[in-house]
Amino acid sequence: MGNWSPFQKTGQRTSRAAVRFPSLDAFYDFLIRLKQQQEADKQVCKESYCTDYLGYIYVDKIGERIKPNYLSQHFALVLKNNNMRHIRYHDLLDSCATLLLCNSVSMKDEQEWLGHSDCSASKHNEWSNQNIKKAH
Repeated sequence: MGNWSPFQKTGQRTSRAAVRFPSLDAFYDFLIRLKQQQEADKQVCKESYCTDYLGYIYVDKIGERIKPNYLSQHFALVLKNNNMRHIRYHDLLDSCATLLLCNSVSMKDEQEWLGHSDCSASKHNEWSNQNIKKAH
C-alpha cells in the first residue's frame, strides 16, 4: 500500500496536466480489472472502438469517454436502485479522505488527490482520522 503511480487527471480541479495518486491495493486491483475489460471491449469492437481516449480510465464499451458529471448526476439513482440510503455525492470526499489517511497517505498527498487548493480543507477530518488510526 502507499505505492505511487501516475494517473492522468484533467478538468477544473487542477491546473497541472498530470497528478500522481496513491495506488492503494484495492484501487490498483480495480484499475487492472477495468483495463482488462477495456482490452476485451477493444477486441469485440475492433476498428469501431474509439481510440481518442485510450489514456482515460472511465470510458464506455465502445471507448467513448464518459462525461465527468455523469456519475454525480446519476448517483442518487444508483443508490436508490441498490437499496442504499441517500447521501450526497460530495460526502464521498470525506470517506475518501479518511481511507487515504488510514492508509498512511500524507495530508499533502490527500490534498492533491482531492483537488483542494490547500491542506486546510483536508484538516477538518484530522481529529476523527487520528482516532480511527488508534482503533486499528
